[in-house]
Parts: sequence; C-alpha cells; structure tokens
Amino acid sequence: MIKAQKIKAAFFDVDGTLVPRISTERIFAFYLLQRRIIGIQQGWHFFRYFLNHPEQWADSIFKRDKAYLRGLESRDLRRYARECFKERIEGRISEKGRREIQKRHEEGARVILLTGSLECLVAPIARYLEVDGTIHSRLRLEKGVVTGEIEGLHPYGEKKRILLERYAYEREVDLSESYGYADSYQDIVFLEGVGNPVAVNPDRKLKEYAKHRQWPIVEF
Repeated sequence: MIKAQKIKAAFFDVDGTLVPRISTERIFAFYLLQRRIIGIQQGWHFFRYFLNHPEQWADSIFKRDKAYLRGLESRDLRRYARECFKERIEGRISEKGRREIQKRHEEGARVILLTGSLECLVAPIARYLEVDGTIHSRLRLEKGVVTGEIEGLHPYGEKKRILLERYAYEREVDLSESYGYADSYQDIVFLEGVGNPVAVNPDRKLKEYAKHRQWPIVEF
C-alpha cells in the first residue's frame, strides 16, 4: 500500500511581514477610537498602558490584554473589522508578499497565515489573499459579547511554534519541506520549526540571527 505524501505548506506572519512596519490591531484600535466605538472606560484602559509603559504597550495591550474590546458584541466587532480592513489595511498589504503567496500556491504549497492578530482582522485579509487557512488569536466570548480575554494559546513566541506543530500534525504537513515568513526576533522559535525560514523586513536581532544561520533576508 502506497503511503500518502505529506503536504508542503508556507506559513506567513501578518504584522510587520505582509503588512509592513505596523500592527493591524494597532490600526484597528485607533480606528475604533476615532469612530468613538470604544467608550471612555475602554479608551482609558488603552491609553493607561501607553502612558505608563510606552516601550511595552504593544505587548501589554495587543498581545495579551484585550480589555479595550470588552463589552463589544462579536457580530459588531466583525463588521467594524471588515470596514477597517477596506479603509485602512487593504492598501498596506505588501504587493511583494502577495506575489510570494501566489508563487507558493503555484508550487503546490498550502498557504497559512500564522499570526497573533485577532480572527476578526485576519479573516478579511485571508479572503483578500485567497489563502488556505489561518492560525490566529481567539477572543473569549460570553453570550456573543467580548470579555477582553484571549481564549486558548496566543500565537506568540514559543506558543506560535506549538500551534505550528499542532497544525502540521493534525493535517499531515511536512514542516521540513515547508516555508516560514516573519519579521521579528520573537519569531525565531517559529522560523526554526520549518525547513525553509525567511526573514522578512527583519528587526535588528532577527537580521543578525538570519545572517548567522544563512537564512534568506527579503523586504516586502
């Protein structure tokens, strides 16, 4: 009996990689503030971290703490995210990144977005880029309302690698033949999980590490 061949995949980070130099959730947060969808209490939570921890605010708010979204209904959040995508994110998506996705598709690879960004933001990006799947952050809901907490593993650092390996195991993906694209030093553990890592728009530490490991370094 002939054993089925494993699937090859290409895993793309989003923030800083396919959307260069900025976080999609940061764009979304300011969009909500400007439209006054986020109220006084939510806005205060957002700015409190920014004022007290300016060097850590992205980690504090966007990567773990989603309290600035607390109380919003899931269906409304998805609608706001679609509107924000059309108005402020679509035009930021890298054309080189799109071509790289197309190239991997033409080679027969399954293309997956692997990102810490929220599902409501990742979904319109995934449709726009016509990818095959996503691994993303999930908001905890109670009766359709956002609690402000993350549910399950957040795709960041070591947890990103865990989710990568889980996806590969469940779908019989051959990681040794697969690609990974990311921009941050925090993504090294993820990039080392694939046979073909690519440093995209890398920060200083990732660039140095990629040079040491002789990984391709590209600009999207």
